[in-house]
Amino acid sequence: MTHLIRNFVLFATMLYILSGCCSNLYYVNDPVVTGSVTKKNDLNAAAGVNFGNLSSGLHGHASYAISNSLVAIGSITGYSGSGTSKNYDYADSSINVRYLGRKIGFGAGYYRSLNNINYFEVLGGGQFGISENKSGTENFEYRYVKYFIQPGFYQQTENFQFGVSLRMGLMDYLNYPTGSANEVQKISTDGPIFYIDPAIIMCMGGRMFKIGVQLSYTVSNQTTIGFTKYSIFQGSVVDDPLSISLFLRFSLPSKKQN
Repeated sequence: MTHLIRNFVLFATMLYILSGCCSNLYYVNDPVVTGSVTKKNDLNAAAGVNFGNLSSGLHGHASYAISNSLVAIGSITGYSGSGTSKNYDYADSSINVRYLGRKIGFGAGYYRSLNNINYFEVLGGGQFGISENKSGTENFEYRYVKYFIQPGFYQQTENFQFGVSLRMGLMDYLNYPTGSANEVQKISTDGPIFYIDPAIIMCMGGRMFKIGVQLSYTVSNQTTIGFTKYSIFQGSVVDDPLSISLFLRFSLPSKKQN
């Protein structure tokens, strides 16, 4: 157990260092939401903080077992951060950029017990997000949708859970014109983007309350999800693909069925 936790922390630290950058931000990864239920009427609710390299914020999610094979999930995320971008109006100077955003998501899927502690699930759903880049002279808001399918495997006991999940699907920017440069319409014509979000989740604690940590990282078919071809501000464009989430989970298991 100690060896597993140590390797998890080392891997998260390495990704955090490698993903660092400062520029204009188009996309921020958010925690992957799993069902993590074992039988009908099981309920999980969690809230915590999530960290990227350019942003940080709050996150909440919940799951409910509709039946002994179907589960529903929901989530909400907010983030903020700051960086710098090159200012082409003045040579060798830069401007400060503030990042703001929020997302909401829903989904449902199938889960199955493999034995007393091992479970498999396949979820599907969507997210809607609004993100903003703000500088002293230009403010931009852009909106996007994500559709996903998400297989996962987890091992769960009364005091411990370890799982892996793979959220993957399509992301598209909506044709929502805003900002003085009105670049959002150009973004929408380049979508959709294929992406995958592999995630590792670990929780420890009591029967009803557990402390959890999750590491996820976005990989897409774009060098940067923000399309360096169409920078909202003048300068380079980046994403924030790393998400490290720390959370407190409340679980209300249903009574065992005879």
